Formats: sequence, structure tokens, C-alpha cells
Amino acid sequence: MNIKEEEIKILKKFGEKIDPKDPSSHNNLAIVFFNRGLVEDAVSELKKALEINPDFKIAQRNLIIILKRTGKIEDYIEKPLREVMQDPENIEIRIRLAEAYFHIGKYTEAMAEYKNVITKDPNNIKALKGLGTVKKKMGLLQEALATFKRAYKINPEDEEVLRSMGEIYYNMGLYEMAIKYLKNAIKVNPESAEAHLFLSFALGEMGLIEEALDEAIKAKELNPYIADIKELIEIEDEKISAEEELKEAMGIKIREKILTFKSRLEMAQVYKNKLLLKDALRELNKALEEQPLEREALKLKAEIEIIEGDYDEALNTLDKISPKDFHTWNMTACVLLLKGFKERAKKIWENILNYPYALNNYALLFIPDKQEEAEALLKRAYEMEEGFLIPLYNLSFLKMMQGKKEEAEKNLAELTELYYT
Repeated sequence: MNIKEEEIKILKKFGEKIDPKDPSSHNNLAIVFFNRGLVEDAVSELKKALEINPDFKIAQRNLIIILKRTGKIEDYIEKPLREVMQDPENIEIRIRLAEAYFHIGKYTEAMAEYKNVITKDPNNIKALKGLGTVKKKMGLLQEALATFKRAYKINPEDEEVLRSMGEIYYNMGLYEMAIKYLKNAIKVNPESAEAHLFLSFALGEMGLIEEALDEAIKAKELNPYIADIKELIEIEDEKISAEEELKEAMGIKIREKILTFKSRLEMAQVYKNKLLLKDALRELNKALEEQPLEREALKLKAEIEIIEGDYDEALNTLDKISPKDFHTWNMTACVLLLKGFKERAKKIWENILNYPYALNNYALLFIPDKQEEAEALLKRAYEMEEGFLIPLYNLSFLKMMQGKKEEAEKNLAELTELYYT
């Protein structure tokens, strides 16, 4: 797209007027830049939005769309990857690489880089928050919570940590805990629209409707963009004038069809958490009509199909995911085992035993006749991933089978304490 130098100057001058601390404004300005052919400026604005709010899903999706459409998605990580190779011990550079992986949806790679940093610097709160956000994005709520708890011990007044813990407790259905942490987040930062919004959700679930409405109003006052999302879900993608683009850059509205996809995916996750599986599948199928090969939507669809016992459909869904990561291979092995193909499942797990979720499942194969080996594998899986509690539950079950009641009860007590604190 050709664009006059004068228009570029006007757009960039206008960009200087947005609130530099508002991720929504950076996101919307990026769309303006992209629509006018200024790809590098668009990418720069989206990076700013994600630096302010790493969990800003719309900005992340927009970044991925722009990079894919312009063929630059691999170039996005080339620079930080090269810098890490040149200076592998530099923590800040490795964090930038982790952030770049996260921005383009390579969550497994992002997790590995954040863990690398934490191994070198266990109290690096930026890396802990980044790792927690990646886990949360992947739906690993208990594991994400454990990571944010570590960050909380380092700085109990970090608003992002408190808000994220509140959000996770809300998604786990622990509403009283959610309210506690969200209120603490608001004490630290009364202008956190996201904290007010999630607090309104949690209060609503507790039946405190008036308080919930008050919090929703505060969220709307602090960030009208949040309150407009329901209306925006119904807005179709359309051609808009440059004047409207400039208005939208101020954070008023953004007519992006991706909002429909994003909202449907989030609704599907909420429905799944509440075991409203038909509703979840309805939203996912609508989302996949827009983006048939979107990895996270396909993974969530496969999870629901597995819960419903529709194993053939789950395998069909998993087969569409490319390239496959450890999570996808692990789910594939689970389905194969459920269909009676034990050796095929075992072979897959043997290739990904450095993935704790696969190691846990692999261990279960040994419980019938090799219980000591199963116990060792379960302990290893539990130690591999902080907050991953399923191996501890399986250890308790194994101890019960062995008649070791006291050990089983000890494991269950530990499990209960970790889950509810």
C-alpha cells in the first residue's frame, strides 16, 4: 500500500497523543498503522501493548495475524534467538526470547526459556510472572497458580501477580479466594480495570449482585474498552474510513472480526470449566468456522471430545494440529490408550518423557505389575513441574492399593493444602 510521507507524519504525530500506559490504545493504533501499510510500526505498537499486559489476548492475536499475513512470523524471533546464541548467560536477552515465543503462540518454547531463566535466577519475578502467564494461557491453572505463588512470596504487593491469582482462583471456581486476591490487587492499584472486572464476576458467582454491578461499573469507568466487548462480538469486519480509524486509535472501539473468535474461545473455556460441554462445543465450532486450524481451539475441542468419550472424533481433531507439540502428542497417546492401543500410546510417551504430563500417564502403565517403577516415575513427574498435583493424587491411589494407608493420607493432606492455599 502506498502512503504519502505527509500522512505518515500525521499518523505518527497522532500516535504520540495516546495514553502510553494503555495497552488498548497501543493495540488500536497498531491496527491503524497496519491498515495504512505501516507494518513495522504496527508490530512495534503491539509489542508495547503486550509489554504492558502480557495476557492481552486481542493484541497477541493481532500480532500473529499481521506476522502471518506479511510472512514475518519466523523473523520475529530471529533477532532474540541470535542474541541468546551469542550471549546464552544473559538473562534479560533470554526473557526477551521467551516473550517473543509467547507473542507468536509458541507456548512450549516460551515456557522452556522462562524456566531456563528461573533455574539461573530463582527470584526473577519477571520470569516467574511470564511463566505463570504462559501456563495460564495453556489452561494449566494449578501449575500457573503455583508459579504466581512463588512470585507473590517475593513481592506480595505486585498488582499483576495478585490479579492473576484472583483470575485463576475464579476460573477454578474458588470464588472466595478469587475475591480476596482481587481486592488486594485493587488496594495496590485502584485503577486496574481488569481486577475490578474479574471481581465483579466472582461477586456475581457468590450471589452478591449489587456489589458485582458496582465493580462492573468501576471497570467500565476505568476502561470503556472492556465494557464494549459484548457489543463488539456482534460487529462484522468491514471497511472503515481513515477518520474512524483515528478515532478508534484513541481506544474507543476496534472493528476486528478476531474479537468474535477470541470471545467465543474464552466462552468455550468457561463452559468447559463448568462442564457445560455442549455449550462449549457450540462456541468452539463457531470459532473454528472462522479459523479452522487455530491450535488452541482445536486442543480445547479435543479435550472436550475426550471427556465425552468421542475418541475417534478427538483423534481426528488432534490430527489437524500442526506442528504437534508435547501437549498434543500426550493427548493423542491418551486417546489411543482409551481405545485399547496400549503399545502405540506407550511408544509416544517414551519419546516425550521430559514432559511431566506424559511422564505421569506413562507411569500409570506400570501400576498393575511394576508398582515400584510406577512410584519412582510419579515422584519424578511431581518434582518436574511445580503445581502439577495429579502425580501426587496418583501416588495416594497407589499407596492405597498397596495398603499403606498412612502414607496415602499424608499425600492427600499435602494435596488438599496445596490446592486450597
